[in-house]
Amino acid sequence: MIWRDCEYCGGPFTTYPSVVKLGRGRFCGRRCARLYERYGKRNLGPRYESGSKKITRYCEVCGEPFQVTPSETAADNRECCGNECKFTLKTLRALERRKDEDV
Repeated sequence: MIWRDCEYCGGPFTTYPSVVKLGRGRFCGRRCARLYERYGKRNLGPRYESGSKKITRYCEVCGEPFQVTPSETAADNRECCGNECKFTLKTLRALERRKDEDV
């Protein structure tokens, strides 16, 4: 096996020389290959930058601040600081839906 640098993130990975001869073995994984196809070559992808910028959000249940990555903010899939608050919010929403259905 030989060591190579990923063409998208620059991270090291191993592959076989026969894979490189076939023109493959350019990326450390499928994620980097897809990102390269979508965005082209970058110095570093956002996932691999050291000290990537985190965004502070506040928990919907307890109000505590917590950190999320830009991709989590774009997907808007982090509303709570942890599992306990996430399950509490899920329960509250289910009770609200039942209440609306009963009316």
